[in-house]
Amino acid sequence: EAERVFLSFVFKRGLHKLTFPITQIRDRINRISRIVPDNTGTLDKYQFAIEEIYPIEAELVFSQLSFLPWVIEKRIRNSVRLIESGILQDLGFRVPNPNDCIFTKFLVSHSDFRFSKFVRTHLECNGIETEQSYTPLSMREFNKVSRLVSTPNTDTFWKGAFCIPVNPLLSTEDIDRIVAILKSVKSQKFSK
Repeated sequence: EAERVFLSFVFKRGLHKLTFPITQIRDRINRISRIVPDNTGTLDKYQFAIEEIYPIEAELVFSQLSFLPWVIEKRIRNSVRLIESGILQDLGFRVPNPNDCIFTKFLVSHSDFRFSKFVRTHLECNGIETEQSYTPLSMREFNKVSRLVSTPNTDTFWKGAFCIPVNPLLSTEDIDRIVAILKSVKSQKFSK
């Protein structure tokens, strides 16, 4: 899990474009005791792993990693605020676990994909950028179950799924605005 989170962060920050091999970092981290991102001393362990590989570039990488606790804290805060509003559940949406939204998307799904599309369009029309989700072919082939929601990866499920932004740059006011827009959906008439 620690390796997955670390590598995800590295690629999102574009650090894989630097000269040191990512595989060496991965191998080094594999030899360090398992790390949970919000545990005390995590960044020190990451820094140790990186400095042993390429000390010259370690400072640049560590400066990026220093944002990791902030990113995690804000994404979880935004996810929890959105879930605790209860509006998504009131509208019949299935919501993810906030801890799964650290680097992955805030994926919601609805059994009625037409209603899901209606809600997504309503958000888009009010300036909230959403993202359509789809099932990777490999997940279909092996009939896996999504980590984010306990629903099989069927075409019907993914037609009614999309992602709502919870990125760390969004303030609580931004999340409250999303909640207000979702609440306004209740007053909208949706004809099937």
